[in-house]
Formats: sequence, C-alpha cells, structure tokens
Amino acid sequence: MFPITRSRRLRSSKNIRSMVKETTLSVNDFIYPLFVCEGKSIRHEVPSMPGIYNLSVDEVIKEAKEAENLGIKSVILFGIPDHKDEEGSGAYGSEGIVQKAIKAIKDYTDLYVITDVCMCEYTSHGHCGHIINGDVDNDSTLNMLAREALSHAEAGADMVAPSDMMDGRVAAIRTMLDDNGFENIPIMSYAVKYASGYYGPFRDAADSTPAFGSRKTYQMDPANRREALKEAFQDIEEGADIIMVKPALAYLDIIRDVKDSCVVPVASYNVSGEYAMIKAAAKNGWIDEEKVVMETLLSMKRAGSDLIITYFAKDFAKGILNSSGIGMIWAVCGAGKTEMMFETISLALLQKKRVCWAIPRADVVVDLIPRIKRAFPYARVVGLHGNSEEKNIYGDIVVTTTHQLIRFYQAFDLLIIDEVDAFPYTFDEMLPRLAQKACKTGCATIYLSATPSKTDQRLIKRGRLKCCLIPARYHLHALDIPKYCFSGNLSRFLKKRRLPRVIKKWFNKQLMLNRRALLFVPTIEMGYLLQEAIRKCFALEVEFVFSSDENRLAKVKNFKEGKGQFLITTMILE
Repeated sequence: MFPITRSRRLRSSKNIRSMVKETTLSVNDFIYPLFVCEGKSIRHEVPSMPGIYNLSVDEVIKEAKEAENLGIKSVILFGIPDHKDEEGSGAYGSEGIVQKAIKAIKDYTDLYVITDVCMCEYTSHGHCGHIINGDVDNDSTLNMLAREALSHAEAGADMVAPSDMMDGRVAAIRTMLDDNGFENIPIMSYAVKYASGYYGPFRDAADSTPAFGSRKTYQMDPANRREALKEAFQDIEEGADIIMVKPALAYLDIIRDVKDSCVVPVASYNVSGEYAMIKAAAKNGWIDEEKVVMETLLSMKRAGSDLIITYFAKDFAKGILNSSGIGMIWAVCGAGKTEMMFETISLALLQKKRVCWAIPRADVVVDLIPRIKRAFPYARVVGLHGNSEEKNIYGDIVVTTTHQLIRFYQAFDLLIIDEVDAFPYTFDEMLPRLAQKACKTGCATIYLSATPSKTDQRLIKRGRLKCCLIPARYHLHALDIPKYCFSGNLSRFLKKRRLPRVIKKWFNKQLMLNRRALLFVPTIEMGYLLQEAIRKCFALEVEFVFSSDENRLAKVKNFKEGKGQFLITTMILE
C-alpha cells in the first residue's frame, strides 16, 4: 500500500526497466512471409502492403539471403501460379512455383522453410478446395491438401502449414507424409483461423479473393471463443506439432486461451490487414511506426505466442541490429586506421554482415587481400579491381576499388571507404545518395572524415556515432561546434511545417543555453522544409546552404564569424 509500495521505483531508469521486463522479443520469434510468382527478375510491390513484394524465384533468393543476413531463421512461402484451374492442380505439381522456390532457397541459404498448404491461390474460383454444389466439399479436398503437402516435403520443405480449415486435414496430411517417409516433417496447423476482414491485403498479394460466396462455411465465426479450443484440441489429436491463431491482434484473448490450455507451441499470424493499417497510419504521420510495431508484436508475445508470422520481421531485425551498434553500419573512414577497421569488420562478421572495403588504388587492393585473408581465415574474401577476373560480389568481405564500388555499394551492410580525400569526383556524386539511403534505412552510423579523433573511433566501434562529419577538404569540417544529422524520417512532419516534440525540445534547449550548431540534412528539399519549420515554430531565421547555392561561401564565412546560431547544410558542401 502507498506510500510503502511505490511501483515507480522499478521504472526509474532504463537499466532497471530492462532488468524487470517480463516479456522480450527476439528475431528468433519471427517467421517472414514471402510471395513467390512465376517469371524472372520480377519484384512487384503489393499496392496495399508497402515494402512487401511478389517475387520471382531469382528475386526470392535475394530476399531470403537478406532475411538470413538480418538473423531471421525462418520463412513461410505462398505461391502465385501463372495458371489456375478448378482443381488447383498447380498446388501439388513437382515443378510448381512453391516447389521451385523451396529448392532455390535451400540451395542458397540455411533458412528453415515453411510452406503454406492451401488451394485458394491455385484454384480459378479462389476457394480453399474442391467445389460441389457451390460450396467447398470437405472430404474430397483432403486428398488434394495431402498431395500438396507431400510435394512440398519432396521439394525440401522443413515444415508444412495447412491453412484451409477443412475438418480432418491434419490427420490426412500426417498420414500422407508418414506413408512416404516424411515422418519427421512437422505440421504447423492454422487450427484457429477466423473468417476475418483483416485478410484483404493478403488476397491482393496472392490473387486469391473468392469468385463467389465467402469462406464463412469453413473458417471460424469471430464471435466464438470456446470453439477455438475445440479446433486446437482436435488438430493436436490428429498430429499437429504447432497450433496457430489467425489473425493475431484482434484475437489476443484467443491466443492466451490456447496457450493456457495446450502443451504444444502456439504461433500467431500478424496478418496483412494489421500490417497495412500501421503502414498507412505511419505514412500519414499519425503514429510513430517503430514504436507501434514493437508494441503490437510485444502484445502478441505477451498474450502467449511462441512464434509470430509477421511482415515486420525484417523491419524488426534491422531495428534491433541498429540499436545493438553493430549491424547495418555505413562507415566512411579515413586512411591509416586499419586496426579500427579490422575490429569493426570482426564485429560485423560475428553478426553475419556483408562487408565492403573500398580503396582508390588497385595495387593497394591487391596488397591488402592477403592480409585480410590472414586476419579472417574463415571468411570468403573477394577482390575486385581493374585486373581482376572475379565478378562475384557475394563474398563475406569484398575489397574493391572506388570505381567498382560505385556500381554496387548498396549491396553491403558495412561499407568502409578508405582514403576519402583521394576519391574521384564521382564519389562526391555518390555520397548524397549514400547518406540519404542510410537515413531512410535507419543506419547507425554515417561517418565522413579523413582524420577521426580517438573519441570518434571509439564511437564508431560501438556504432553510436549519430552525427555526420565531413572530410577535411570541405570548409565546415574544422568548426569546433556540435554537428547534428536530421534523418529523412522527419519529412512527414516537415511537410506539415511542424517539428516532432523531441526535436522542438532540443531546439528550445539550444536556444535557452545560446548554443550554436550545424544541422545536416540528406536532401536539399528537406533543408528547405527544416528551414521553414524552424521559422514557423521559433520565429527564427536560419540560413540554409548547399553545394549549388551561389551565396554559399558568404553564408559559410558569416557563420564561421559567429553570425547566426544555426546553419542548415546538406551532406556535401564544397
């Protein structure tokens, strides 16, 4: 009882809050959905699901590699065939789209591959089985589902996941797998799948909207709670190894009921509609996407989910790696800091990141490769330079010349650019794009300096250097004042001529203490927006200078002489 009991004691600092946290999220909790279609070099974004794509097999390999590099352990595949018929024959053909994707992903990654077992993506009518008298016939559909699951196992799937909601389908699939020597392939059953309105964007992605009627005759009524346990118990008796609840967010009570009543692992599906709502709200600036995503996923874990199928898996993994200060670092460093670079590379390799070290001169690249191979004997080191016959950029560490780098720098997680001041003019053209990409992807570090201090080196190693410095050849480098980088994520606020609360608080503090600061922005457009927002919020005139500004030299000179409290500038200022 108060005042003896004060709950706020255990909320007083970040450390104590983390120590008493009851529920934690890990990238190991997530399964990442992938939509696979026929064709080559196809990467079509799903209109209602920003950031999610229909991918041809060659593109799925790239996406799977990226997911694996982020630490994601498992994917679930959904097929989108070119040909559909009444019986959904493409679902169980040995050369079906999912079967080809399974083989490709298993050939190129160590991911755990789960497959969705259902007929809706393959039937011309969009329903989940064989149609008789205008409805899905339960019993004749069971053999179709069992054949589909068997074909996935034969292609190399690690787990099958029936999502059709036919009675008895787990038993039929278990029998088919066991009779054909796949008794060790587990089944994750969509045991508790409601007839929900949250599936709309998925049907857009998978082209599986029913041509007539609805799926209410086989999917569950959202009003029913006790029925969920009945469905879960039935599938466990038939041989299900994992039970799933779908959707997740509106059915957290069901997840908890199933978790408390069943002894098998419980999965939940953070479905497309839940994903699309958060993305739409974030796009309009109504919510903080990262916070809402974390809170949403945490609620599913707290409710009892052991596994979560979510389209946010990659976003979560990137966020966790960024906050760890190791993964997804873009570093542009000066020459002569080899020890620091080797340590940073070591940290990156421990997290399975891909590293590129770029140097202006080909002869230095050639000399450096043996040294790197000695330092990292277990890594695949690739050298790319003018005389090199090596065309593959998919080594663990790639050492290259500057001109080569400009073509493919976006393929790497850690980028070390040596001897900044010796780089050609084309590198200056690349830097704004690099900085803009780094801001958009939430990368931990952008560091552009020929002479980093010891403090800077330590911060780089920890991945905590949030500001942007610029090479010595640029005029503002020598200014002994704080430098702050404004991310592209602020654009949605700035377009409304306003600033987030945390930024306004920062500005008020600088004004109160009469501190001067350089404000770096990734684009000219954002610079003008920031200038206008400061003018509106604080009635303060701030100069903005960029490389093509005719008055840039005069503005820089005035700022150096102490005129003006803030100066906004782009990343590159000659």
